[in-house]
Amino acid sequence: MKTIFKTLLAIAIALPFTQCNMQTNRTESLTNARQAIANGEYEIAIASLEDAANSLSDSTASPTKLSELALLYMIANDHAADDDYSLKALDAYRRAVKINADSVETFITTLAPDEMQYLLILSSLSSSIDNAINGVEIEEFEEGFYEENDSLNTVTE
Repeated sequence: MKTIFKTLLAIAIALPFTQCNMQTNRTESLTNARQAIANGEYEIAIASLEDAANSLSDSTASPTKLSELALLYMIANDHAADDDYSLKALDAYRRAVKINADSVETFITTLAPDEMQYLLILSSLSSSIDNAINGVEIEEFEEGFYEENDSLNTVTE
């Protein structure tokens, strides 16, 4: 019984320090990514963004940090050959909005116009995904479109 009590006490004492350390890692990773982008070191920036994304995957992620992650992924994506980063940016943005859309809007208003455009693009993409096209799911729309317009897919001789 004493062993269980000591173990639980140790966990209870260590938990707040772990949470604080995770917040520091998130902030450090995002700061390192921003600095690497400013220096034109995009591979380093992407590595820092991956670290930040891993630490922001838990339930304590703040919408502001997720929005910043999305922004930095979009900036890095402009200089990378892999479109995967825009998808990661979209995922981070959608998670941030799901947690607290007002915080995301507030974060956007603090950005310079050249940075703001990235999150506005993500907002537009997110809305497009969330909204159905005239009440029809996107997959159904695509199937119906190509079935009705078979002439687009055939070559005329």
